[in-house]
Amino acid sequence: MPTLKNTACFVVLGLLMGVGKVRASCEVTPTNIYLSPGVSTAFQISVKNTGENAIAWVKIPVDNSAVISSIEPEIVGSGWEVMFSAEADIFINGRIEPGDTTKFNIRANTSTDEDNFDWFFETSIYSYGSSSETCNPINITTMTNPPMPSPTPIPLPVISEMTVAGGPTSATIGWRSDVDASGSVEYGTSSDYGSTSIGASSVQSHSVTLSGLSPLTTYHYRVSSGIESGTTITTDNTFVTAEAGSTTTVTNTVTTISTQTVNKTTVLADTARPTVMINSLRHTANGKQQEAIFDKAPIIEGKVVDTGTINVGIVKIQYSTDGGKNWLLIDEPSGASKASFSFVPEIFDDGNYDLIVRAIDKSGNTGISSKQILIIDRLSPRIIHSIWRVGPIVLSAPYVLISGVPVQVSVQAIGGVTELSLWIDKQEFVMTKNRESGLWEGEISVGTPVIQYSSNPVMVKAIDGGGNKIEQEISRVVISKNELSPMGQKSIYTIYRFDENIKKFKVWNGPVYGQNNPVLGKNVWYLPIGKYYVTTKSKGYQTGESLIFENHDSRVVEITGEAKRLSLLNFWKKAKLDLSIKGQEPIDPVKMIGKQITWIDKTELRGQEVNLSIVPSFDPRLASILSELNSDDVVVLPGSNQSSVDLLKSRGGYLPIMIADPDGIILEDLKGKELPLELQINRQGVVEQQIIK
Repeated sequence: MPTLKNTACFVVLGLLMGVGKVRASCEVTPTNIYLSPGVSTAFQISVKNTGENAIAWVKIPVDNSAVISSIEPEIVGSGWEVMFSAEADIFINGRIEPGDTTKFNIRANTSTDEDNFDWFFETSIYSYGSSSETCNPINITTMTNPPMPSPTPIPLPVISEMTVAGGPTSATIGWRSDVDASGSVEYGTSSDYGSTSIGASSVQSHSVTLSGLSPLTTYHYRVSSGIESGTTITTDNTFVTAEAGSTTTVTNTVTTISTQTVNKTTVLADTARPTVMINSLRHTANGKQQEAIFDKAPIIEGKVVDTGTINVGIVKIQYSTDGGKNWLLIDEPSGASKASFSFVPEIFDDGNYDLIVRAIDKSGNTGISSKQILIIDRLSPRIIHSIWRVGPIVLSAPYVLISGVPVQVSVQAIGGVTELSLWIDKQEFVMTKNRESGLWEGEISVGTPVIQYSSNPVMVKAIDGGGNKIEQEISRVVISKNELSPMGQKSIYTIYRFDENIKKFKVWNGPVYGQNNPVLGKNVWYLPIGKYYVTTKSKGYQTGESLIFENHDSRVVEITGEAKRLSLLNFWKKAKLDLSIKGQEPIDPVKMIGKQITWIDKTELRGQEVNLSIVPSFDPRLASILSELNSDDVVVLPGSNQSSVDLLKSRGGYLPIMIADPDGIILEDLKGKELPLELQINRQGVVEQQIIK
C-alpha cells in the first residue's frame, strides 16, 4: 500500500478534533483529537460519503499547523493513487460509495510546540477535483497532558414484547426491558398524550394499568424504560377500548417497538485536587521546632503532584503571603503531572507573612499547601506616628481626652510588629492591625481622672516576629472629667454652629462626631473648627446662653456657669455661660533648635541648607502640607518606600523633593517628637528653626 507522507497528516488532524456539522457530501471522524508534542502519535481517520454520488477525489491540506513535522498514512483497503505537494495530498481514482467509509491509519510526528487549529478535508465526485465540497471542520490540539476521553456510554434499555389488554374503562400495558429499569406510560386521546402512569422501578418485566378510560375510544400511548445513563422511549402506539358493558379483552390496533432514546451522558471528570508541598521553613532549636527568622526574603522550594485516576495535569502554580487574599504567579507547567517550584517572594518589609502555595490543574481543581509562617526581621519595632480622631475630627497633640467619649487611634509601626497596645493611666488598649492599610487601630475610652486635666504619658508596647520588644512614650494626653453640669441632670445643653451656606446658626449635628446634641447634664465636647454658641435650659432655673466663640483647632470645649433658680427678680434674665477651650499647648520651639540631624549625612542633601518637612504618609494633613511647598523644599516620609512616594508625587502633581525613609531612620534624630514637623537646617545639618504643623 502507498505511504502518504503528508496527506494523512491533514486528515488526521482534522478528524482528531471531533466531528462538526456536515457541510457537504463527506463526514470526517478521528479516533483522537489530541496529539502529544515531540512524539509520534498513532490514530485512525474515517472519511464517510454522506452524499448521493460516489466520491472519487479527496484533498487533505498539509500546511494547517507548524507543529506537524511529518505524517505517515496508510489507506485501509487502498486502491487510491496519491499526489503529494507542499500544500496538500490529493487522493484520486479511488471510490467511496454513498454511505460507505474509507479509513486512514495515521502516525503523526510533532514538534515540541503546543498548538490548536481547524483541519478541513475536501471531496469531489470527479477524479480531477472539480466542484469540490468541504467536509466538516475538525479542531486538533497538541498538548502535553490531554484530558482523558469520555467513557463509553452504557447501553440504554432495549424494549420488547409490548402487549395491551383491558376493558371499556381500563387497559394494562405490558413490555420487557433487557436490563433492570424504571417504567412509565404516557397516554391520551391524541399524540400529545397529557397523562402519565408510573410503574415499578428496577425491573425487566413491566406492567402499568391505565384507569378512568372512556369506552370504545382510541388512545395513543408510548412507554419508556430508564436507567441512570438515560431513557429509552418508544414511538407512538394506539389501542381502542372495548364497548361499554363488554368484557371482551381488546389489544392495541398499532404496536410499534421502534424506539427513540433520551441520553443522559455521564462524563468522567478530574475531581482530584493537586497535592502541594512547601519545604519546611522551621528549624530545631533547643530540641524544639521553631519558625526560622530571615533578614530578607529567602528562596522557597517545594513540589506539586496532580493525583487521581484521571489526571489532566497542572497548568498554574501561585503563591500568597497574606493567607490567600492575593496571589502571584510562580510557574505555568503546561499540563505536567508533577512539578517542582523555586521562587523568592516579593517581600521588602519586616513582618510575619502567612505563606501558602496553590496549584491549579486543567479541570480547575485547586490544591493548596499547608500554611507556613515566614518571618522577616531586619529591624526592631519602631513607632512612626499616631493619629487620634473623634468621628471625622482629627485631634492635635497633646491630646485632650474626655472621660467616657471613645477616641479612634491609628498607629503606624514598622519592624514587623505582631502585637501592639497602648497604655494610659494604667489602662491597656489592645490595637488590631488593619491588613489593608498596615496601621494598628483601636478605640480608647478613658475613665474619670482623679485630677481634672491631669497630664498622662501614652506608652506603647510592641513585639515583632523575632521576639524583639519595645516600650516607649509616644505622646501625652490630658483627661477631662465629663461630669454633670452645676445644674444637675435636668440641665439640657444645645450647641449651635454657624452654617456658611445659609449664613445662620443652626443646631450642630453632634451624632456625626460621635456625641449627642442636645445633651442632658454633660458640658464638655469635641468640636470641629467653626463658630458656635451654647444654650442651656433646666426646669426651675434661668435659661443660659454663651457668647459666640470660634474654635480654630478642633479642641475640647467646656461650658461652665451658674444659673439661679427662677424668681420674680430674674425670670426674664439669661444666665451667662462661661467657656474654656482646652487643646494643644504651645510646644517649646527650642527643643529641636541646635540639634544635629544626622540623617542628612546619609543623603545627597549633605552640605546644603534645607527646609525639611517630616510627614507620615497616612497623616490626613499630608496633601495640604505638600500643596503649600515649592520645588526647593524637601519632604521626608518615614515608613514609606520610594516607589509609593514617587507614585504619590506623580498623582498629586506636588512640587517638593519627596524622599522615602522606609526604616524610619530620621526618627532617631527626632527623639519622639510629634509629627508633622518642619525644620530649617543649615549646611552643617543643625536645626536653626522649628515649625509645628
